[in-house]
Amino acid sequence: MKNLGELQSNVKKISAIAMLFIILLLFRSETAYALGIIPAQQKTMLFEPNSVIEQNIIIINNEKKQLVLEVAASGELAQFIELSQQTILMNDNEHEKTIAYSVRLPDSFQEPGIHVGHINIIEAQSGDFQSSGIASAIGLSSTIQVMVPYDGLYLVPSLEVVASGQQAAFYFLLENRGTEPIVDGMLATTITAEDGSIVEQFPTKTFSLGASQRKEIIQTWENISALGTYNSLSIIGYGSQKAGVSKGFVIGDFFLEPTGIGGTVDSDGKAKIAVQVRNKNYRTIEQAYATLSLKKVDGLESIEASSSAYDLEGSASYQMDIFADISAVPKGLYEGILTLHYANAKNQYPVLILYAEKLLHAEIVGVSKPIEAHVEQPRQFGSRKITIIALLVGLLLSLVVAMYNKHQRRKKNSKAIKQRKTHTVHFKKN
Repeated sequence: MKNLGELQSNVKKISAIAMLFIILLLFRSETAYALGIIPAQQKTMLFEPNSVIEQNIIIINNEKKQLVLEVAASGELAQFIELSQQTILMNDNEHEKTIAYSVRLPDSFQEPGIHVGHINIIEAQSGDFQSSGIASAIGLSSTIQVMVPYDGLYLVPSLEVVASGQQAAFYFLLENRGTEPIVDGMLATTITAEDGSIVEQFPTKTFSLGASQRKEIIQTWENISALGTYNSLSIIGYGSQKAGVSKGFVIGDFFLEPTGIGGTVDSDGKAKIAVQVRNKNYRTIEQAYATLSLKKVDGLESIEASSSAYDLEGSASYQMDIFADISAVPKGLYEGILTLHYANAKNQYPVLILYAEKLLHAEIVGVSKPIEAHVEQPRQFGSRKITIIALLVGLLLSLVVAMYNKHQRRKKNSKAIKQRKTHTVHFKKN
């Protein structure tokens, strides 16, 4: 009995340790492994002839593994960029690496305006780095912009409209890219309905801007009584010149909502992804379409696809079909964004698509049925080695439990035999 108690205690300890180890491994395997770069875009720099601009970028290593990276410049400014190092070795214990570079600007550019360059981070092919060089870009870059002013006055306006419920906010960004200041500029905004009728006019805003400066102006439209599609047109007057900016927007949350997604793929790799949507408004939505932007969870491969445009009558459900040739991409789990485009609106939803053998399992996260039940391709965000180790540990645990159960059965049989011997009846001779 003592040996049995010790065995039971040991089995419980082994089981607890193994289960804890599996949980830790699985938790680790769900961690999003990625490289990052800071900043993704440097602040726009004002051009000064023959000047030298010193900058740094930081590469973040969340993969916790040794990496060989290449650093390369591209774009219009590439010829003026000097890198402190072109090859980087990141050890598995290094969380980040700083790279210095300088931009030696010329005495002039042929054209005024924004001139762009990029610092690209490229992963070298493991094992063959010395012989084959660069293998594949990992999608990391830091953008550099140099602004060469225009002579005189030159205003560049932009507008972003954020609509929520029955109100909308208008964010104007005004950039003076000229060599002269703007004094007493005026911003006038008019809102029109779909039929072109004027429904709102904002009070005129005045502003001033120094040379090569920018300013944000915010205007709001509240208590909008009628849901629908609108357009804003803004005229900006400065000096003797004028500039305009317009933007369409929708009042009424989620006119078009997704209700489900599914997919099929044939033997030639031609995929059809069906997106079910519902027009919640009573009015027809014209020229609505859907786009998918996907990237393989544990790889570099991506899928970009779009549906045709549809006219969707009000208060009805529809299917928007997206066709894509995925024969060149590997099977596995892809994640990304489903975007519904309509009336200049863009509603985005996270999606997961599991590409298996002649099968597509799709999920709009939080909307449609999850794909986690499909065990052919389990969701992996980490190394496959970790999953294999977890499976091996699970197998070891199963063997230990089986041995324990076998030992229990033997003990039980032995005890039963003893009991039968104990209860044997002996008869006395007369």
